[in-house]
Amino acid sequence: MFQNQQLTYLELDKRANQLAHYLQTLEVKAGVLVGICLERSIEIAIALLAVLKAGGAYVPLDPTYPKERLTFMLNDAQVSVLLTQANLLDLLPFSQVQVVCLDTDAEKIAHSPTHKPTYLATTENLAYVIYTSGSTGTPKGVKVSHQNVVNLLESMRGQPGLTQQDILLSVTTLSFDIAVLEIFLPLIVGATTLIVSREVATDGEKLLKTLNNSGATVMQATPATWRLLLAAGWQGSKQLKILCGGEALSPTLAKELVNRTHSVWNMYGPTETTIWSTCYQIQADGIPLIGQPIANTEIYLLDAYQQRVPVGVPGELYIGGAGVALGYLNRPELTTERFIFNPFSQEPHARLYRTGDLVRYRADGNLEYLQRIDNQLKLRGFRIELGEIETVMAQHPAVKEAVVVVREDIPDEKTLVGYLVPKTPSEAKSSSESDSSTQHIQAWNQRWDLLYESGLKNASPESLQDKTLGDAAIIKQLSNQDNFEEQVQEWLDQTVERILGLQPSRVMEIGCGTGQILLEIASKCTYYFGSDYAASALQELEKQLRISEKNLPKIVLDHRAADNFQGIEPAFFDTVIIHSVVQYFPDINYLLQVLKNAIEAVKPGGWIYIGDVQSYGLLEAYHTAEQLKNSSSSMPVEKLRNIAENRVRNEDELVVEPDFFYALKQYIPAIRHVDIKLRRGHIWNETTQFHYDVFLHIEAEATTTIEATWHDWLDENLTVKDVQQILEETQPDYYCIKKIPNARIQKEVQALALLKADSQLETVADVIQALEKLPAGIDPENLWALGETLPYDVDIRCSNAAKDGYFEAVFTRISLKEAQTVVIDSQTVNQIIPQSWSTYANSPMQKQAANNQLIPQLRQFLKEKLPNYMIPATFVTLDAMPLTPNGKVDRKALTILDFARPELAEGYVAPRTLVEQQIAGIWAQVLNLENIGIHDNFFELGGHSVLAIQVTSRLRQTFQVEIPLLNLFEVPTVADLAERVETLQWAMQNSQASQTETMSDYEEGQL
Repeated sequence: MFQNQQLTYLELDKRANQLAHYLQTLEVKAGVLVGICLERSIEIAIALLAVLKAGGAYVPLDPTYPKERLTFMLNDAQVSVLLTQANLLDLLPFSQVQVVCLDTDAEKIAHSPTHKPTYLATTENLAYVIYTSGSTGTPKGVKVSHQNVVNLLESMRGQPGLTQQDILLSVTTLSFDIAVLEIFLPLIVGATTLIVSREVATDGEKLLKTLNNSGATVMQATPATWRLLLAAGWQGSKQLKILCGGEALSPTLAKELVNRTHSVWNMYGPTETTIWSTCYQIQADGIPLIGQPIANTEIYLLDAYQQRVPVGVPGELYIGGAGVALGYLNRPELTTERFIFNPFSQEPHARLYRTGDLVRYRADGNLEYLQRIDNQLKLRGFRIELGEIETVMAQHPAVKEAVVVVREDIPDEKTLVGYLVPKTPSEAKSSSESDSSTQHIQAWNQRWDLLYESGLKNASPESLQDKTLGDAAIIKQLSNQDNFEEQVQEWLDQTVERILGLQPSRVMEIGCGTGQILLEIASKCTYYFGSDYAASALQELEKQLRISEKNLPKIVLDHRAADNFQGIEPAFFDTVIIHSVVQYFPDINYLLQVLKNAIEAVKPGGWIYIGDVQSYGLLEAYHTAEQLKNSSSSMPVEKLRNIAENRVRNEDELVVEPDFFYALKQYIPAIRHVDIKLRRGHIWNETTQFHYDVFLHIEAEATTTIEATWHDWLDENLTVKDVQQILEETQPDYYCIKKIPNARIQKEVQALALLKADSQLETVADVIQALEKLPAGIDPENLWALGETLPYDVDIRCSNAAKDGYFEAVFTRISLKEAQTVVIDSQTVNQIIPQSWSTYANSPMQKQAANNQLIPQLRQFLKEKLPNYMIPATFVTLDAMPLTPNGKVDRKALTILDFARPELAEGYVAPRTLVEQQIAGIWAQVLNLENIGIHDNFFELGGHSVLAIQVTSRLRQTFQVEIPLLNLFEVPTVADLAERVETLQWAMQNSQASQTETMSDYEEGQL
């Protein structure tokens, strides 16, 4: 039966006979392979019987497979005839095969005789060849004989058992070998078979309805299908016998099924031993053993030396007997490797199949499955060789390395994850680097245009009255902190003070935005050139300049990219400002080019100020600290560490190691001196804790370099009071200190160290408790404060020990500094060993290109070569694969890389509506996470202000409604945001309807 169609046994026999006669006219006979590519229907049963009645063997071909895979299977099997349907012809590859369409050729077939055709096949002849995943990158065909199939069916007739009174609901695709049982077992006992469509078989609610209405007494399916039914609300049936197999059955699911049905049978067996080789009726305890062998089947558990292991000891499962297939089609070497001589049998040609499964005997004689011993797995019933997916992934021209693993972030929900190392543009031999760079900059430009437009639209007039806080009013959308304006004011004051300390006159500012810095310092300059890539920011700045009451010099504003110095005269400026924009550059090479151009534009003795740069060495500590704030106290330490590492890998801003600028001095002789200072500020935040400022002095006049003595804060056990006393009493010209523990980041750095150490800490609560016991360190502002009461200039610097939580301090007598140009280089300068620029920073451009371009391209590439069930659900780009000590890929390390939903207070609840699904999908893309639930908080998932810009931009594109950035702070969960979106859509529709109605009334009046 299929939908509204049904056939009696007599009708089925006659139609199968007719098709068999027709196939024999096409020279189908014993040993001839016939392809069957059909949608699920009654025609499947007719086609299968007809091929066998004609004496041939069939090759199932799934119409959903990519053409390339179908082409390989047709060619490898040397299929001579293909049975299909007219509507599938466009999906099939062109070949020399004789095609028979069962629908359009039905009239020709109907003229064939209805009596039983001459049958010449024997029990040793092929019944079918079915393709499974292959580790070499191409599928392999398993040759199964009539004897193999008959033995299976006769055994299954008795146990688990099927009778003439049964109704079997068939849900399995023909390309999965367990479908053989669903078609042929009912036929040999006279039972009824109800075939469901692919659409019904994959839709939980539709399958539930069909199962309940069909009166089915037997159904065979994978654990994934049973979970699908339970999720749809299936309450069970006490008349239903379940056959469950194709992949490991969990105890939880087993017990749930046992409680809802007549009986549950756990079926086990590889394709190479004809579908099922063992079976076991699950008992009330729900333990899913794989039981004992079926009829005429031999089981051996062997060690590495192919010796039998005792009861209770794990061994590799070898299967012998009547079910062992003939081998692999056209793969003699692989056949010899997997189908070995049976040393335990008296029959000279008996063979054993090596399953690769680790199994043990229990004391009661039942078998217990443990795990695979290789990279093969079962997923939703399909056997998959991970090596095949990896081979195909590596064939993509932009992929350097590829590894695939299976993850189970949600119990019983296994998914494939593909890890890849992309080729660099030079390795890929493409011009994609400049394209990616442009796209990266344009993406940031779009985000900031959106931010400025949204901020200016929502900012109050009062917030815009103070021109220097214009940016703060706009950027406040990125924060929900109460003292945000106070933080911005301190950030701005310290920045302006440092720039004015350079005594700028002719200034170029790259990334001037809405003029936060320009409006503060331009009045003290003679010329100011401001550029920015965000057009909306420059437009707002122009408005402010027109109404400004300050005595401003000539100011030129230009819309251009940071690396565009076209029309800029060499040595024209004395100061170039690049403040708080480096993070939006695509990579370190772009920054290098900007700095080279800027150096040419600065006259000798001038300065380049690169402000508010985030430290690459502290990036991991930063993300660890941020995640620590947002994690529940019960979260496991390993989970916290994995999430933090994931944030580091997916950092979308450019983060630069301070050593880069010291290395730059060796690379560009025009740089006479490099000074790298900590950011000032009494408020501890991301900027004061993890950012720094850089001063490049260009071709300065002759300077005096002092080889100073450096005092070690820790070794000498110094305190702030000690330093003050030394300066007051000894009055040295210079006093230099290294290894000063930075109070701003001590806990953050130590938190990272605790996570990396092999400690006894188990949860976030343990980490927090351990951090409370650590010494506080020194606030840099306490040392800066000494300069307010003592005649010393205080220089607080980054050092190469910054990532360990330390900084340097140099005290220079003001009188001496004013008398001569003195330079005391950081200790780091002499320790710099030139290396590749890429080692000094991350590469957000490459990450963005991988996520936005490579991964979609790779997914499409795989769709053209692999079935959908073999395409990883998630792809992860890595800089390099983790390796074991012996140099092999560490697959275990890959499986613990965390890209899953963090452990939150709210449990996971899947999206229910289309709007929730779309929002969750956007969050998953932006956050690079899986399984976003409706109660998940965007910021607790690791989202931050800049990522919020991306989210709101995508929400607007998806839903075509205006969604202010502040909405994400107000309604940060999927469920609440979905409700807000639906409200906005409803309001927009009503507004449009009202306008249409008004216009209609007006037009009628005119008429």
